[in-house]
Amino acid sequence: MQSDPDVVFIVQEHVRRPELQYALRSWSQVPHGKVWMIGGCPGWVQNVEHVPFPDGRDKWRNIADKFRSLATLDGLSDWFYYTEDDYHILREFPDGIPLYRHETSLVPRVAEYRRRRKRIPKGGWEDYLAATLEVLQAAGFDNPESFDVHIPMPVEKARIPTHLKTPEPCSWRSLYGNFAGLDSAVIDDVKTGAKGQVERMAETGFLSSAEGTFRRSGVEAFLAARFPERCIYEREDHEMVNTPGEPKEQWRKDRLIRRVTRSGEALVRAEGGWVSEDSGGGADAPPVPSPEFVCDCGFVAKTEFGLQSHRRAKHPEEE
Repeated sequence: MQSDPDVVFIVQEHVRRPELQYALRSWSQVPHGKVWMIGGCPGWVQNVEHVPFPDGRDKWRNIADKFRSLATLDGLSDWFYYTEDDYHILREFPDGIPLYRHETSLVPRVAEYRRRRKRIPKGGWEDYLAATLEVLQAAGFDNPESFDVHIPMPVEKARIPTHLKTPEPCSWRSLYGNFAGLDSAVIDDVKTGAKGQVERMAETGFLSSAEGTFRRSGVEAFLAARFPERCIYEREDHEMVNTPGEPKEQWRKDRLIRRVTRSGEALVRAEGGWVSEDSGGGADAPPVPSPEFVCDCGFVAKTEFGLQSHRRAKHPEEE
């Protein structure tokens, strides 16, 4: 890499989670160029390049389409870091972040999912990896490596395999990693899903979480202590998205007062009904109908309990 690579965040259109706040702060430890937001860009973010990218109903397809689009993004550095709003860097990397791969290749990973689950749920994380394996094997990789370790990834634009046809959503991290043929180092996946894992995962120098584990597993409290100061990518008049408290109790409280509609509009409970979060929830804010319970994958539940049951069944990695 001849100059400091840009950083590209792939985010949802309506991202509001505090994970992004700490992810941005953690980049102070890595030399980098411009920061890009592909998809959403909250109002409290500043000093970044924003490229709107409409989201569809399939979470994995959204991620794949955004990654693929980076190959032709004008102004983006030839080398860049691909990252997401919940990838956090916990130590300095003065020479840049290396390319990492999972310790287990895709063939045994998918086989293990099949063994444990009897079948791979359609549209879930396991199906995503299985579709990636199928595409890579069809392209001649008998035992392809897995690069889905939830860590920022250095990418060379010219090596993104845009010629590939992917009927099902695939992991473009693993597609790129295998086709690029670059040297990589083995590392454990740093996505934490339970209490007690945070410190162990953090020893790798990285940490990630799912929506359901950010508070319940202590990730938020850990990051708040690690990155207490705002960074150049946060507006000065911005208040903390959430005040870290006891993780489980804070998560329960937020769950009761905030909902998201099918269109992605965030709502908060107010006297007289639900109001748009963008309105500030004031007394004069117009009420809106009770929101539906929508999963990131597009599944719509009638009740919150139904949404939780769906996530436990289809997205266990987020629990």
